[in-house]
Amino acid sequence: MRVLGQRGLRRILVVGVACLLTVAAEGEMHRPLRIIAPGTTPMHSLEAWIGFGFNQNEYLLFQNLDTDRRLYSFPEIDLAVGMAENVELRISYPLLFLKKNSESLQSGSGDLRVTSVFNIIKEAEYWPACALLLGVKAPNASDDRGFGTDQTDLFAAGAFSKKFGSVTVLANVGIGILDNPNILNSPLCDPNNSDADATSQDDVLMYGLGVLYRYNEKLTFACELEGLFNSRFGNDRSYARCGMAYNFGPVVVDASVGTGLDDRSGELLLAAGATFRFGFRER
Repeated sequence: MRVLGQRGLRRILVVGVACLLTVAAEGEMHRPLRIIAPGTTPMHSLEAWIGFGFNQNEYLLFQNLDTDRRLYSFPEIDLAVGMAENVELRISYPLLFLKKNSESLQSGSGDLRVTSVFNIIKEAEYWPACALLLGVKAPNASDDRGFGTDQTDLFAAGAFSKKFGSVTVLANVGIGILDNPNILNSPLCDPNNSDADATSQDDVLMYGLGVLYRYNEKLTFACELEGLFNSRFGNDRSYARCGMAYNFGPVVVDASVGTGLDDRSGELLLAAGATFRFGFRER
């Protein structure tokens, strides 16, 4: 799900917020989906996703002035580390390149996001796997240059998944606390807007619903809906994505295409990358 900053945590609070891998099993990330699965990476193991992304005309959080924005992220790194048998630590960070209006291309830091996944219930015949997600977005991206809000965001959510043969359904549901920058002085906001002098936080609800279809042992297809709602500052977002992944064994490559379902969520969302696994033990 999309939370915290761009690409919604690009993804804070849940959504968990996007290597869609071969099947939604424990110990696997699900790029290009932004939904976080309740299964955790095995202890002393690491999964690393490295890729790029492109967002066209997606508004920043708290942005109310329309701008022609083309945001590129490369490299974008997403790590999942097995800390204990039922605990996973996820760390993501992008390097951003921004082209807006008639300005020249700018580069800068994206936001560091850290999410802990606590697997609570294993999947069984009559109930889904469940996990608690707790996350934070650090204020690394500059608001003056239009890369982010330069604020700290928090989120908490539940993650769920259930297999039905070759199909796995995943869901994230949670809340996010988005720190409101001093938007009166922001170059992305209209000082005549009635909310321009607001400095309070924005408490939002987050959601994500995704489906993985394992076509065979190598190929997987996926689609999802995710976003934010109940915002007091125009931060409602809604996204739809479809993608596929191919398993080459030690490496899984993926690609996705998506679009925003409202004016602020962007016109075109692209992503592609590869997942590498290290230190996995036999189960």
